[in-house]
Amino acid sequence: IGFDQTDPVMSATGAPGDLTYNYSASAVGMAMSGLTVDGVPVPADIAKVNFAMSDLAYTVHSTVGDLRSLQQNMSIAGVSYDVAFTDPEGEGTFKLVGAMQGIAMDGSGVLPLDGDPQDMNAMLSAGLDFDGTFTSTGGNYELTFNGPEGSGTANSTSEGGEISIAMDTNGLSYGIQQRNVDYNMLITEFPLPLSISAAEIGTTLKMPLQKSSDPQDFGIEVLLSDFTMSDMIWGLFDPSGQLPRDPASLLVDLSGQAKVLFNFLDPTQAAILDQTGATPGELNALTLNALALDAAGAKLTGEGAFTFDNSDLVTFDGMPRPLGGINLNLVGGNGLLDKLVGMGLVPEEQAMAARMMMGLFAVPGDAPDTLNSRIEVNAEGHVLANGQRIR
Repeated sequence: IGFDQTDPVMSATGAPGDLTYNYSASAVGMAMSGLTVDGVPVPADIAKVNFAMSDLAYTVHSTVGDLRSLQQNMSIAGVSYDVAFTDPEGEGTFKLVGAMQGIAMDGSGVLPLDGDPQDMNAMLSAGLDFDGTFTSTGGNYELTFNGPEGSGTANSTSEGGEISIAMDTNGLSYGIQQRNVDYNMLITEFPLPLSISAAEIGTTLKMPLQKSSDPQDFGIEVLLSDFTMSDMIWGLFDPSGQLPRDPASLLVDLSGQAKVLFNFLDPTQAAILDQTGATPGELNALTLNALALDAAGAKLTGEGAFTFDNSDLVTFDGMPRPLGGINLNLVGGNGLLDKLVGMGLVPEEQAMAARMMMGLFAVPGDAPDTLNSRIEVNAEGHVLANGQRIR
């Protein structure tokens, strides 16, 4: 691998135990200068890997006491990459070209001075704590490939996004988001081009990692905003255009508390759990902060919360007994079901069964084609739908 720098500047300032490192360069490039397989050099036109960065600036501040503390940030105006491989026997090619703009990274961490990096559970107990955020203002790539099993092209653009991660004794937090994404693909095995886009795609996760006798917080959120797909894809299952093709959106936001009964990052405990089949944890509370699904002319929303009694595994056949309720609202459900039946996607008998279920669990709202439902479990373990006992 060859490495090139233009106008590199590196400095270290401070005193032992309190140092700041700075690095900058107007351009940095890496390229594969040669590849050897089984001792035989591969010709340059068979394999290519080029990677380039512009206007790079990187700073690290390190202090050492009982623990080592790090604060770092980085900015890069642009990154580009060009990767290509050709099968020497002529059975296929692969090419990937892409770029990212406006890259920034900001992070901090605390590291134990002694410890085995492979034993993350011990590192956490010794004080490991880090968090970081990686952002960009845009990116794109183009992929082409062909081989004995098929060929195709794919390309994507976005207006940037963010990746964040944090870990400490409270657990792991992770998030990823992309804005204004467009994706296109054409492959020989599928006769039509595939094109989809979304204003925002994102997910976040929070989970505990270490054993505790007290309940710990967890959560997950999934977001898909203004999702659209090309008319060619719609035409595969709705050629006559009966379904509204407005942008679709989905939001699921869950949080709760659970007791973790073993250390997830301890390989010894993980092996014991795998061998014994022991219960890894107890669910204590679950809250649906938000549910919103808007697609094909129908909209479902909901919210609610439950607590769980892990001392009672009898009332609900092995499941901890819940207490609480959830509210749901469906607009346009019957109209969508009628269209699906008319399109032949849902048999009439299945539609009838679905309507019977909706009649059992929901009541009509004030507006046309609106259903409301309140499902709850009371202190006696009774399941109620809109005040009527169904279990």
